[in-house]
Amino acid sequence: MSERSWWESVPAAVAVAGLITGGVLGSAPHIPAGPGNREIDALAVGLGLVGAWALLLRWVQPYLMVAISGLAVATYAYLNYPGGPEYLPGPLAVMTFGFVRPRRQLYAVAVAYLAAMSVATLAAGDGSDYSAFLGFLGWTGAAVLVAEVLRARRERAAAHRETQRRQQQQTLVEQQLGLARDLHDSVAHALTAINVQAAIAERTVHRDPEAAAGAAAAIRETSRSALTDLTQIVKSLRSTDDTPTSPDRGLEDVEALVEQARRGGLRVELQRLGGEGRDRPGGDSSDREVGVPAALAAYRLVQEALTNATRYAPGSRVQVVIDRRQGLTVIVRDDGGDPHRADERVQGSGHGLLGMRERVLASGGTLEHGPRERTGFEVAGRWANP
Repeated sequence: MSERSWWESVPAAVAVAGLITGGVLGSAPHIPAGPGNREIDALAVGLGLVGAWALLLRWVQPYLMVAISGLAVATYAYLNYPGGPEYLPGPLAVMTFGFVRPRRQLYAVAVAYLAAMSVATLAAGDGSDYSAFLGFLGWTGAAVLVAEVLRARRERAAAHRETQRRQQQQTLVEQQLGLARDLHDSVAHALTAINVQAAIAERTVHRDPEAAAGAAAAIRETSRSALTDLTQIVKSLRSTDDTPTSPDRGLEDVEALVEQARRGGLRVELQRLGGEGRDRPGGDSSDREVGVPAALAAYRLVQEALTNATRYAPGSRVQVVIDRRQGLTVIVRDDGGDPHRADERVQGSGHGLLGMRERVLASGGTLEHGPRERTGFEVAGRWANP
């Protein structure tokens, strides 16, 4: 069954009215008049048809639908016609009304319909027979119950759609944040390195052409790596499958970051504690052992910390520690840089540490960062069970 109830569709409602019409017309010659009942005549048939086709008024005015259908059925009962399909439009009108109107209004209409039918029965002179009242009560109660069931299904479907919408919106927001972090981490790091290498090339182009050529080579290599990352991000955005938007980076790529930072003028020392051992070409087992999310977050932590050191502490001595003896701990600390090179500092966007924290927390870790006791800055990410 679709999200919309069968009673919400116009063709189905027309079909129901048609079925009642067929029942009224087909049963008229065959319903015998009981003791005290009138014979089925054209008026009885007309009341049944009016009550049936009044159900279509729910798209115009639900109150008018209940009023006409209820009046037709009450008149039928008042004229003391025998039981038959002519009584169906009343409960169906109550049920339909309850499906499209608030619950409080449904109960009020149900009570009003039941009262009208009871008055009509009493006015017909059948006050001593409680079976008719019990029948009206049962049919009205069933109509209210069905209306509540249909309402509950509709509300659950609406809640489900709203939940899906919010989940899709949240997923989109998370993807946008992830994309922003990827672009910042890849592009900002590369541009910072290129800026530093360009400054080196500019200073040494005349007095040390070999150093300038090395800086140019570093710029070429850094820009190529950044273009590779950008290509992978854009490719994943255009993909319709579950391709991740993050470039494939991990702990085995930290050496490349360290080497790039050294070419940028930092004195970087990389120290690995525990978890050594390579089992595949070009990589090690660490990413699988600590988990891809933690490995990527650790790589980005080192990348952002080295980028910040290049920006704010040019010429600094930096220590990078990857400790896997108990879980995973990644620490990057610098000594504040060369004070004589303060004019080489580059202003950042201010989003690096925020993105770093988001990555670490999303991968199940914790992050601490701040100035060291004497000089410099330290960033530490820890994953207890990566």
